[in-house]
Amino acid sequence: MHTTSFHRTVLSLFFLCLCSNSASAQIMQKFGDNSTSIDNNAVLELESKTKGFLLPRMTKVQRDAIDTPPEGLMIWCTDCSLSNGPEVAIWISDSWTGLLVSNLAENNILKGNPEGKAAAVPFSDGIKYSSADTSEIISTSSSSDVLMPGMTKSPEPGTYLVFFNSQYSISPANTTNIISTAQGIVDLGVIYNEIKNLPVTNSSHPIAIVTGEILTPGVYSFPGALSIAGTLTLNAQNNPDAVFVFKTVGAFNTGAAVEVVLINGASASNIYWLAEGAIGLGAGTIMKGTLISHGAAVAVGAGSLLEGRMLSTAGAIAFGPGTVSLPLGPSFINFRTLNNFVMFTAAGGLGNTGTSYYNGDIATGLGALTGFETAIISGTVFPPEGDTTVITEIDGIATFSIYQNGGLIPNSSRVRTTKLDTVDVSLQAIATVAQGETIDVKWNIDAGTLSVKNRILTVIKVQ
Repeated sequence: MHTTSFHRTVLSLFFLCLCSNSASAQIMQKFGDNSTSIDNNAVLELESKTKGFLLPRMTKVQRDAIDTPPEGLMIWCTDCSLSNGPEVAIWISDSWTGLLVSNLAENNILKGNPEGKAAAVPFSDGIKYSSADTSEIISTSSSSDVLMPGMTKSPEPGTYLVFFNSQYSISPANTTNIISTAQGIVDLGVIYNEIKNLPVTNSSHPIAIVTGEILTPGVYSFPGALSIAGTLTLNAQNNPDAVFVFKTVGAFNTGAAVEVVLINGASASNIYWLAEGAIGLGAGTIMKGTLISHGAAVAVGAGSLLEGRMLSTAGAIAFGPGTVSLPLGPSFINFRTLNNFVMFTAAGGLGNTGTSYYNGDIATGLGALTGFETAIISGTVFPPEGDTTVITEIDGIATFSIYQNGGLIPNSSRVRTTKLDTVDVSLQAIATVAQGETIDVKWNIDAGTLSVKNRILTVIKVQ
C-alpha cells in the first residue's frame, strides 16, 4: 500500500471513530497481509509476516515533556530502563510504567531463567532492581569489619531496600596452653592465702548452721568445726557480684541431704568454703561453691551434686557416685592454672566410686588415681608430674553488616556462631543514596575463620 494512501486511510478511520455517535456503527479496519479478514473483536488489526508495528521513539527527557499524557499512551523510550537502555513505556495511573527492559540478564533480573532467555518483566519506572551474586567460596579471619568481595552496588541516587543473603561456615580457632601440675601446686597455695586473708565481716555466727537459715554476702569466720544441717539459703540481695566466704579453723561437715540454695543473683562461682581441717559432705548433699581443705582430706558422699571445686593443699580427695561441675560465671578469686579443675590436690590420692560425672579437669601433684574406670570425665586427667600441652577450640563469633558509603547502617548487623543450628544469614536495610555513594556488605569474626558462599546482594529502588 502506498504511504500516502495508508495515511489517508488511518486518518479517515480515526475521524470516523470520533464522529460516530451510533453504538451500532462499528468501524473495523485491517492493514497489511490478508487485509480482507479481520478479527470480529478488533477495531484495528495489523497483520504482517515481514514487518512490524513501530511505536514513537523518544528519550526519557522527551517522554517526560509530554503534557498530560492520556491513560494508556505508549511510546518506545530509548534510555528508560535500569541500565539506561530502551523499553516500552505506558502511562498508567498517573505514572510511566516500563513493560519491557532490554539486556535483562545484564541487570541480573533473569538469573533464575532456566533457559537463559530474555523475557518481558514489567516494573514501574520508579522501582528499579540491581543485584550481585556469586557462588565462589571466600574466607576472612579479620576481627574488624572488612568489605566482602563482590558485595558492592553503586546505584543511582534514590531510596533503596537492601537485601543480603548468604550461606556461611565457621572454623574455630585453636589455643595452646601448657598445664603444669607443679604450677598448680604453687597456684593453690596462693589461692588459699588470698581467701584466708580476706577481712572478716561476720565472726559471731554459731559454728552450726541450722536448717532454714538465710545468709547474706560476707566473709564469715568460725572458731571451731563448722557444720550445716537441712537447707541453707544464700541471698545475694540482687547483687550478681556478691561474695560468700566461710572460713573455719577446724573441719567442715554437712549432714545427709543438705541443700545449699542460691537466690537473688547468688552464684556458685563466688562461694568459697575454706577449712583448716578435713571436709566431709554427707550423702545426697547439694553443695554450691569451691571447697578448699588446708592439708587434710576432702570426701563427698554418694549421690551428691557439687557445682564448684574440690581442692586440698595436702590431702586425699574422694568422690562418688555423683556429679561435680565447674561453676558458671566469673570468680572473685583468680584460680590461675586451676581455673578449669574440679578436683586437685597438691599431695594425695584421688579416688572415685561408681559412675560419677566430672565436668572439668582432674589432677594430683603427688598421688594415685583409683576407681576412675567407671567415671565419665568431660575434661582432662593430668599426670602427677611434668607439663601437658592442651589444645582448646574457641568458637568464633561472626558479624555481617550493611554499609552505606563507608558508614554502618543502624540495626543492619547480624551475629552468628557455630553453636547455632542455622548456616544461613540474611540482612535487610533501607538506604537513601546520593550520587556516587555505594552499598556494601562487610563482615568480621573475633576468632577462627569465617567462610561464605552462594551470596546475593540486591537493591530495590522505591518511590
